[in-house]
Amino acid sequence: MEYDLLAIGKRIADLRKLHGMTQDELGEQLGITGKQIARVEYGTSSLTPKNYLKISKLFSVSLDYLFTGNMEKLLHDCVTEFIENASYKSQQAVWHFLWTLMESKESDKNPHTKQ
Repeated sequence: MEYDLLAIGKRIADLRKLHGMTQDELGEQLGITGKQIARVEYGTSSLTPKNYLKISKLFSVSLDYLFTGNMEKLLHDCVTEFIENASYKSQQAVWHFLWTLMESKESDKNPHTKQ
């Protein structure tokens, strides 16, 4: 089976940006340069299996997602893994997001509630 390096690179770029990292910061995590990350993101280069595994763990996604885009890992498992490995600031952001969702759900149930 052949993999689409451009699609894999785009997923890595999207994950990196989602986590607020620069190419240089991700490269530092993997022990390579930011320029090498750029080539991976543009689909002109690939990583070692070890570095794909590091990205998978760093961003709490499966290797299957990185290579195919399929999200077979349960959401609960992804959230749990993220919370366990996230910084305190990231954990606070998740709690704030969840709290906002719960408030939104409550206001949807009661349309007379002022927002």
